[in-house]
Amino acid sequence: MDEWIGDQIMSATGNRRYPPPDWGFLSPSDNNGGLFQTPMIRKHNHHQFGLFQVSPNNGIHVTTNTGSSAALDYFPAEFLPSTRLSPAAGSRFNSGGLNPYYSPHSSRQFQNLGDPMSSNFRVGIRNLPALEQRVPARFYRSRDETTISLRELEEALLESSININLGNGFRFRNNNIVNMTPPRLEELRGGEKMIFAIKDQQSCRFLQLKLEEGKPEEVEVIFSEAKDRVGELMIDPSGNYLIQKLFQVCNSHQMNHLLLSAVRDERQLLAICLDMHGTRAMQTMLQNLRTKEQRVLVVSALRRIAVTLAKSVNGHHVIQHCIKFFSHEEKKPLLNVIAENCVNIATDKSGCCVIQHCVENADVQSREPLIAEITANSLALSEHPYGNYVVQNILGLKIAGVKEGILKKLRGSFVSLSMNKYGSNVVEKCLKEFESEEAIAQIVQEIMYSPNLLMLLQDQYGNYVAQSALATCKGYVRQEMVTLINGHYNYLQSHPYGKRVLAKTRGNKQSE
Repeated sequence: MDEWIGDQIMSATGNRRYPPPDWGFLSPSDNNGGLFQTPMIRKHNHHQFGLFQVSPNNGIHVTTNTGSSAALDYFPAEFLPSTRLSPAAGSRFNSGGLNPYYSPHSSRQFQNLGDPMSSNFRVGIRNLPALEQRVPARFYRSRDETTISLRELEEALLESSININLGNGFRFRNNNIVNMTPPRLEELRGGEKMIFAIKDQQSCRFLQLKLEEGKPEEVEVIFSEAKDRVGELMIDPSGNYLIQKLFQVCNSHQMNHLLLSAVRDERQLLAICLDMHGTRAMQTMLQNLRTKEQRVLVVSALRRIAVTLAKSVNGHHVIQHCIKFFSHEEKKPLLNVIAENCVNIATDKSGCCVIQHCVENADVQSREPLIAEITANSLALSEHPYGNYVVQNILGLKIAGVKEGILKKLRGSFVSLSMNKYGSNVVEKCLKEFESEEAIAQIVQEIMYSPNLLMLLQDQYGNYVAQSALATCKGYVRQEMVTLINGHYNYLQSHPYGKRVLAKTRGNKQSE
């Protein structure tokens, strides 16, 4: 067994050894597999030290200087006080007897009843996990392993959501003091301390809880330290969560400052919106803007980078958020930019989603320029891997005059579109969405009177268009089309695609 003597460790054999600065020592017991033992109190003059023995099966036993022991069933094994205890400035370390007792706050505590020259020393353990959860799997160590990283130990403690209240200025440490309890907000004022805390996962959670409590003075402390670093924190893996919470609880005046800090630099704003963490923080900010002036300001900043954002896998969510939550007047500048760059955006994987979202969520007047651009470029878009979805989308919205406009633009190209992987979907959508028999007849007649009809019937995409045409056209138009198809019977009956069309003329399920 080892005991602390000053900055050294006295081993059971009497050899002195010095601990590395970042490591705490745990000594596996030779008589109990999985048991760790470590001195709780270092030797001071004539005082004895208490010994913590930690076992996954038996909990923690505390042996005091009187030789008595007590089992603490719910004391978590991840809290292993193997590091040196340091008193607060001006006080003297007290290593008297440790007596475990119950506190009125449902927490186990130890009270030092020894040296009257120093104040009582307490260790309070609150919010303890269930007994079976108290020992993390990664802390089961082999018998020949004698050390464990203090940083690992601290992280495991924080991850288990256990609040260790040392009180009276005592803190567990090795050579450097490591706070095992959250610092007061006032201690984080000035310099980089608050920023470091926000970027730390565990400290950030503590600060988020402070914001959730909603005390104006605490919100102001966090706001005052973070207000000029918003852009940096919005893209931080931990900091973005704190900033999102700050957006939700801050007042209108504070939001003005946070907003200006985020959007004042175009390059910074672009970096935020393109970042996987930043885009979430940006969407939270947009959703929590308080005034019309704030929304107008952010739209004026976003419109300059709208095309880049619309084509970004992360950035397009920011544009869609503005379109969804802002009024028609507020989002109109964004819609105008998107309409001016319609083809560029619609032919992008993310951009085609933005175009569809804009058409569906804009008022009639605001979406007119956008629909006009889509209609004017419907032929080129129909043949594009992403653009065809935009054309199909506006065909399905049943907007007055739109289908007629697209029909006019596609007329003369239905055969070539039918044999195109993407265009064939647009032609089938036209046949499905047009309610006018006259409009359907125009499409079908263009196909069946084409000199390339046989090629279309045998095409891997065109045969589906032919089947859709047979299903939608009626009367004499259908009869005429059936006659023309049967005229190519010898070329179709043994063809893998052609025989499907033949079957469709007879209403055979083989066509499906």
